[in-house]
Amino acid sequence: MLNGGVLDINRGEKGDSIGIDISYEGVQKRFAVAVGKGACILDKDTRTFLSSTDLSTTVGNEIYRKYINDPVTTRIPKDNIVFDPTSTAHENGGFNTFNGLKIKPVKGECSKLLELLLLMCEQNNIVFEWVLRWFAYPLKNPGAKMRTAIVIHGGEGVGKNLILSAIEGIYGEYSSIITQNDLKSDFNGWASRKLFVIGNEVSTRRGMYEQSGPMKNMITEPEWNINEKNINVRKEKNYANFVFTSNHLQPVAPDHDDRRYQVLWTPPKKDKDFYDSVARERDNGGIAALYYYLMSLDIGSFNEFTEPVMTRAKNDLIQLSMKSDERFISCWLAGELTVQVKPCLTDDLYKYYQQWCKREGEKFHVSLTEFGTRIGKCDCQLIKLKNQRYRVGMREYKGTFVFHLDSEQPDGMSKVDWLTRCRKEFQDAVKDWVEVFGA
Repeated sequence: MLNGGVLDINRGEKGDSIGIDISYEGVQKRFAVAVGKGACILDKDTRTFLSSTDLSTTVGNEIYRKYINDPVTTRIPKDNIVFDPTSTAHENGGFNTFNGLKIKPVKGECSKLLELLLLMCEQNNIVFEWVLRWFAYPLKNPGAKMRTAIVIHGGEGVGKNLILSAIEGIYGEYSSIITQNDLKSDFNGWASRKLFVIGNEVSTRRGMYEQSGPMKNMITEPEWNINEKNINVRKEKNYANFVFTSNHLQPVAPDHDDRRYQVLWTPPKKDKDFYDSVARERDNGGIAALYYYLMSLDIGSFNEFTEPVMTRAKNDLIQLSMKSDERFISCWLAGELTVQVKPCLTDDLYKYYQQWCKREGEKFHVSLTEFGTRIGKCDCQLIKLKNQRYRVGMREYKGTFVFHLDSEQPDGMSKVDWLTRCRKEFQDAVKDWVEVFGA
């Protein structure tokens, strides 16, 4: 739509209206050709890329052809067009697509926002301090790539999006909200020029393990490929820091030794007046005040590698994420099962595991081969020894036994007698357990 020689178009993730002067002088002033493999157009005003076709459609073929063939047209090598919040890598006549945060920190009132964040941390001051420092560090150190992410999950309407909207407001155009569809898509324009990303329900129970790898890569990889429609794939530094939100019980699948996720389980929903007061504060200077508070915060030795605080919510997620054999062995080693840890045949332990799966309602259990492999990877607490001799009646057999590292053969007893007794005690204990609990 023409308006006094200016074409109004809607572009950008935020849906902002951008007026483009379609006169030849306006095109020369605003755009540059990004030269290199898969050349495209750089919009110097919005600091984003568009395809040659998009520019031609916008300004018309005649002006576009004149512009693209004019020797005075600005041409910048693609390698010299960088997203650099640190403003240190951009040199030698290049172009930085980062232009600073638009909002400025202003001392003011943000107590309601902080109260809501403390609630998200289940009133745990240690976790609250970690989360505050996590938010503050990349603001104090522009371009810091946190090697951790925050996961906030719980019921609907408890304020997850309310508190995060304030952080998003600090970053402005350098923030993004993504969903599972964005992760599955072949195109990831949402990732370009981003410092703060909110992943809202990015994985389902069915696709959780499938998305686990890509999510970890987004959190830790220093560079990623940006693939936008009609524009050749390009590399860009990954300065994005992630918070994942979900209403589900299991939004991510952390490993048992996970060091990436700080997990928060949200409290019960509060009354409407409380959330209204938080929203009013946010909308009346609270974002700038929170920015000021975070910039003034003493973060001590906290940095991008500081490990998350273990919470009950995270431990619950780890337990939920374990495969059945992992959880069985973990519970057995922790002394949480009726049958105590003692030397036993691998086959007997596997039979106990099968009975345990029935009682726990586990639909799937692993094969004996996979189970045996798992035993040797339990934080080195268990070892397997083959060709161990034991007796059944008067006959002697050989088998693979599982030993805890603390297992000690009694003095004055041969190893054959000891393993024979251990095997019998373990089998009897499992039999008693089955009879009592009806597995």
